[in-house]
Amino acid sequence: MKEVIGNPKEWKRPRKTLILYEYEQSPLCKKVRQTCSALDLVVEYRPCPGGRYGFSDQLSTRTLGSRTVPFLVDPGNSISALANMRDTQEIIEYLFDNFGPGIDKIPNNLKGKGSTNPTGVKPNKNYNEQNMFKKPLTLWGFEGGDSQKVRAALSDLCLAHNMVNVAKGSANRAGKLLYVANMGDRLLPDLWRICISITSTELTTLTPHTLTIPQSPLLLHDTGRTG
Repeated sequence: MKEVIGNPKEWKRPRKTLILYEYEQSPLCKKVRQTCSALDLVVEYRPCPGGRYGFSDQLSTRTLGSRTVPFLVDPGNSISALANMRDTQEIIEYLFDNFGPGIDKIPNNLKGKGSTNPTGVKPNKNYNEQNMFKKPLTLWGFEGGDSQKVRAALSDLCLAHNMVNVAKGSANRAGKLLYVANMGDRLLPDLWRICISITSTELTTLTPHTLTIPQSPLLLHDTGRTG
């Protein structure tokens, strides 16, 4: 979603960073990511390629055996029964109801199921199992923008990342565009190669890199783990 669907300043924000177990090739996960972009949310993505790799083992432990994605965790919800969701439509409705304009404002393209997760999806060949123990990166962008190519690379490498959605109309853009611009621009292919080359040792010394294009600022850097 390249544009926020309303005024995010009028909506309640999560008390703690939301956590989404997902992977790039899943159309069900894509719907949830589109929702997060439309609602201007900051979400930590924990990639589970094919529902078998990456953070899938962690998800299985959390759910007592299930590896189904998408799976959303809201650490700020004190009611445990409502803080963990695995049904795509349930997740979308929860996000719109709690952090958006309400369920009645869900766009038609985010309604209904009609899709299944693909099978046989595996991580990138450069994937390192130690990546799950690294600090999450922070990525500024939005679903459907140029930053998605970088996010997809992080997903394929099973690298957790805090996605700060900054679609058109985003409140998350305030005070950040100047910061991103001051760090200097880099071409997307350079940033793409940086993401592909990340290993368990290189990640500890990863320095900030930026991309600034119309409606799609992007910042990639190390941060602390949440949850």
